[in-house]
Amino acid sequence: KAAILGRGEGLLARAVTVGVLNQYGSHMRHWTDFSYRMGWSEWLVGLSNRVREERLIAWFSYETGNHAGKVKARTAIGKLYGVRYAHLINGLPDPLLDAPRLKLCQRAAKKESGASKPKLPATPELLWAVLDSLDLNNSEPDRVLNGGVQVGYFFMCRSGEYCETENGFSPYGLLVGDVLFYKEGVPLSSNFSEADEVMICIRGSKTDQMRQGAGRNHYATGERLCVVTALASLFSSWEVP
Repeated sequence: KAAILGRGEGLLARAVTVGVLNQYGSHMRHWTDFSYRMGWSEWLVGLSNRVREERLIAWFSYETGNHAGKVKARTAIGKLYGVRYAHLINGLPDPLLDAPRLKLCQRAAKKESGASKPKLPATPELLWAVLDSLDLNNSEPDRVLNGGVQVGYFFMCRSGEYCETENGFSPYGLLVGDVLFYKEGVPLSSNFSEADEVMICIRGSKTDQMRQGAGRNHYATGERLCVVTALASLFSSWEVP
């Protein structure tokens, strides 16, 4: 019985990615601290206290999204989903349902936060600047950095799809066996510098809910920026003479 229950709990945890699960855990800790300071239970069960619970979670939404006097609506909404997830996996009702005042509070937060500032694009010039700062002939860490930067850029990978992040190494991170080199369509097991094509296997991501994985390939550009050359240089340095 204990083994069955344990597997069931593990199955619920795998409903979201590792990174999201870590974020939800952090959000729930913030909620626990907030509800304690407000003299209320961290678990919202509705019933006769629903009006007060709704007000409490609306306050939490506003407080957690407020940074230096400016409300970040997306931050507040993300933390609310962390609270919601903790309730659902513990068999409790969804605390965000039937909460019209919470929706009004979120709408006000969106208006107050204004338009979000878009992220700046990664450009070839940025990659050239990175290359100029690296010693690819004598430094192994520099070759690793070059390979990582170019994989992310050319394959348009999320960090969790191929490298270690602030949440640790992703179970879907790129491994040596996930990279294949080809020359004129023929797989290479050595002499990677002769490759004119590289293929990587992305074993999972947040957009691959069934964890089926996918293969992506790129051909050599013959230019200074070339993910095939970057990875071939890295793998060639690992070859046993």
